[in-house]
Amino acid sequence: MKFNFKDFFNYNKRERNGIFILLSIIALLLIYLAFSDNFIHSKKINFSDFDKQITAFQESQKQDSAEAKNNFSENENHSEINQAPELFIFNPNTATETDWKTLGVADKEIKIIQNYLAKGGHFYKKEDLKKIYGFSEKQYLALADYISIPSKKNNFQKHDSAFYSNNYSREKNNFETKKIISIEINAADSLQLLSLRGIGPYFAHKILEYRNRLGGFYNTHQLFEIYHFDSTRFDEIKNNILVDTNLIQKININMCTSKQLRRLPYINYNLSNSIVNFRLKHGNYKQVSDIQQSVLMNGEVYEKIKPYLSVK
Repeated sequence: MKFNFKDFFNYNKRERNGIFILLSIIALLLIYLAFSDNFIHSKKINFSDFDKQITAFQESQKQDSAEAKNNFSENENHSEINQAPELFIFNPNTATETDWKTLGVADKEIKIIQNYLAKGGHFYKKEDLKKIYGFSEKQYLALADYISIPSKKNNFQKHDSAFYSNNYSREKNNFETKKIISIEINAADSLQLLSLRGIGPYFAHKILEYRNRLGGFYNTHQLFEIYHFDSTRFDEIKNNILVDTNLIQKININMCTSKQLRRLPYINYNLSNSIVNFRLKHGNYKQVSDIQQSVLMNGEVYEKIKPYLSVK
């Protein structure tokens, strides 16, 4: 059959109608695409609100930055409040600058308190602390339960000059007697410790805190292990303190865990594990000195911890 190129262009009526419809659709689509922008008006996005929010945010950032700068400048002039205050029983009439700082009071307020006391001021009740300029209600509430103002002192301040004159000798004798009273530091409370010369609220708190960690003192020289406790302070109280080693809370090395051993400041993580693991491997200790078989034990540490250990 001979191929004729003209056969490609010979269509019947039905095919011609189909081609016409197809071309019409294509033409309509082209017209639509060409003029669609004139018929469809896309809604423009309004960025004004967003711009306002950005402006407000920038203004707040500038304000915060200015406040931070002012706070920093103020802190440089007056010193910052302690970040981690330690609370303990204290008398605002006798508390030292170190005591106030430990309690978390800012240098500015400490200076005002000291000036107030230096000019003859006195705190007769704990609420009087709120009268100090700059001392907030929040600060007062945080310290209120720890303020201790001896009633005897308050009553003493209220007596007239005749009473002072008539009772001066008796008060002096009481003071001299007070100086020679011995205090057993393993049973003493904070008020008893405060009666010692050179011991204020800060060191009374630190002595009790360290005693609780140890389980009791076996030697008065262990007080030197307290931070900032020096020989000058020790010399003032050494003749007025004593130690009852029977009050020491001992740790049973045949029943304790490594965590319980680490209560003692002389025992670290590795040594406590070594003592317990040796017991688990070889059985109970027959006597405290058996812990020296631990490869991590040395003579100096053993002498420090043996008063705190028992085998039953």
